Amino acid sequence: MPTWVRGISIPAAMLGLLGFFLPWVAVSCGPMRVTVSGYEMASGSYREKLSGQGVDDFWSKTESEMNRQMGMRPQKQKSPSKRANANRPVQATAQHQESDNPALWTIPAACIMLVVLAALGLPRVPTIIVSALAATYLAYFGISSEQQLNDPHNTGGILSHEWLVGYWFGWIGLLGPMFVAILRPRERQTH
Repeated sequence: MPTWVRGISIPAAMLGLLGFFLPWVAVSCGPMRVTVSGYEMASGSYREKLSGQGVDDFWSKTESEMNRQMGMRPQKQKSPSKRANANRPVQATAQHQESDNPALWTIPAACIMLVVLAALGLPRVPTIIVSALAATYLAYFGISSEQQLNDPHNTGGILSHEWLVGYWFGWIGLLGPMFVAILRPRERQTH
């Protein structure tokens, strides 16, 4: 097996594994933003960022930044419950995504399998199967998340989002070894 096969496929799969722990998506309102990694989405720990206190902090910073940019003086809050009730768009998003995404664990599991397959010589069929199945789920996850994040019912029409480096590293980790397996020349068998 040529050394370039391992030299490309192992680092690509490791990059996908690393990307799982890096930020995947950022949700923002003006200058304020919250980032969430693939690990946080799979384990459910993202809820801390979108909890009541986290949402209140997000909106408080957003409100003060908007007031600062418009030259307005900060207003005193009459009661903490009014602020909590004013923050429904992010709260609705947090409630809509209440369940964990345990199927996201297929992404790092597939990257680990691809590292092992690359160490074993990157057999074409198993590599393509592992990559294709995990990439199919990642595509499904990306499309369904995109629909939820673009739905004004969930975001109030004032939140924006962007996919970050960890999400794209996941794609590299899944597709890199598959393309190497497809493109590498078949070894000649001698009898």
